[in-house]
Amino acid sequence: MIPSRRFSVLGAVLLAVSPVLAQNPDQELFPEEVVSGLFFPLAVGHGPGDPERLFIALQDGRIRVLVNDVLTGTPYLDIRARVSAFGSTGLLGFAFHPDFGNNGYFYVTYSDLAGDTVIARYERSANPNLADPNSELILLHITQPAQIHNGGGMAFGPDGYLYIALGDGGVQGDPLGNAQNPNVILGKILRIDVDNPSGGLNYGIPPTNPFVGVPGVREEIWAKGMRNPFRMSIDQATGDLWLGDVNARGFEEIDFQSGTSVGGENYGWNIVEGTECYNAPPGCATNGITMPFFEYAHSFIGLTVRCAVIGGLVYRGREMATLQGRYFFGDQCSNEVISLGQSGGGLAGVKVFMKLPSIGGTACSNVSWGEDHAGEIYAVCHQTGSVYRMIPAGLRLQLPDLQAGFAAQVKVSGCAPNGQVYVAFSCSGLGKVHIAALGVNLDLASLKLAAAALANGNGVMSVNATVPGAFLGRTIWVQAVESGAKSNVIAEVID
Repeated sequence: MIPSRRFSVLGAVLLAVSPVLAQNPDQELFPEEVVSGLFFPLAVGHGPGDPERLFIALQDGRIRVLVNDVLTGTPYLDIRARVSAFGSTGLLGFAFHPDFGNNGYFYVTYSDLAGDTVIARYERSANPNLADPNSELILLHITQPAQIHNGGGMAFGPDGYLYIALGDGGVQGDPLGNAQNPNVILGKILRIDVDNPSGGLNYGIPPTNPFVGVPGVREEIWAKGMRNPFRMSIDQATGDLWLGDVNARGFEEIDFQSGTSVGGENYGWNIVEGTECYNAPPGCATNGITMPFFEYAHSFIGLTVRCAVIGGLVYRGREMATLQGRYFFGDQCSNEVISLGQSGGGLAGVKVFMKLPSIGGTACSNVSWGEDHAGEIYAVCHQTGSVYRMIPAGLRLQLPDLQAGFAAQVKVSGCAPNGQVYVAFSCSGLGKVHIAALGVNLDLASLKLAAAALANGNGVMSVNATVPGAFLGRTIWVQAVESGAKSNVIAEVID
């Protein structure tokens, strides 16, 4: 990346390149409100190939749409007449078919008027901004013994199959034994084929499901031993499955399944809660149980009260390259934004960023996480009706899509008014470089320091930069820096 204005080399530049980033990166986050005043939102997400719209499910049975951060007037879908919406029931989740752009199919999980769980397909109408509420095709109707522990997470995997997270059906402690019973689908993760229905069903059973042909076992089951997997996600880069399973008493857990798994995991409920035996003597049999990737205790110390894990997703956006690959999640009571690092399939550092805002004395009540087309992440606040986008705190670098041979405007906000700001880039990736003259450790390897400009009185700097034609198809990493502060790192593939 070659700026149109060059500057003198920064004093003494001490190179101290590290091959890996710190386990807990020093990038901080700020929750940018994109919408508020919604009627109890529960989920947020985007359609494949749709860079402008965000879809937000409301508990009462509506899906609202944001177009470039502006809320449209008419709901995309309105099935309030079919949905029971109180307590733990409602329109709990949705997922778009991978070929949504062509077939217009999307899937929802909701509680019907009897409190039972319905998994259904809907279709886009002739108006691309509206779904057809009369197009419902019910895939599954699941009788619920109690109107709690319904689960609600659903997502398509890179394999094209739909994964559905179901809770144990409620009643404290799962006395019916649903989560461990192979002949019921409550307390399970299901994996179904929505494109090839068979056997008189409105869906098919993938031939590679782990219990195909096993007598006395529901063939839809992909994994078992769940209590209330309210939120789940699949990392589209790796196929890894992440689950936030809300537990009963002392511990909350994040469960993990590698994208290379062939299924069949048992996550332990109600034999164990987290890593501890549940209603069993110490030393309960745990053979064959997949223990949590991460667990944390309920806490009642000071102002930090944790009670219910809200599973999130792995960050794959472009705006904060140092957070790439980290798993973000929250807790409904503490409203903290938490991330986990991973290395070699194991935990590599935990970082609590901040708490999501309260509004007028009402706590957020975080209930979901989602991402937009670019992979940037969003948090949903049920009680305040707000949705927040996670953006860099402090010095914020913003870049347009970069094209080889063309100039682009580089913008940095949050700067010291009228202060000197520098732009650095690397063709080698992330690392650690100490800039002694500025007292900052940059997050780039083999960086080039090649542009500078003064911020204006409002703390905003902009500079034009031209990308060499030879950079076509390459990835560059860009970061801004001023005395004592650095920006986020943006990773960009040059078009």
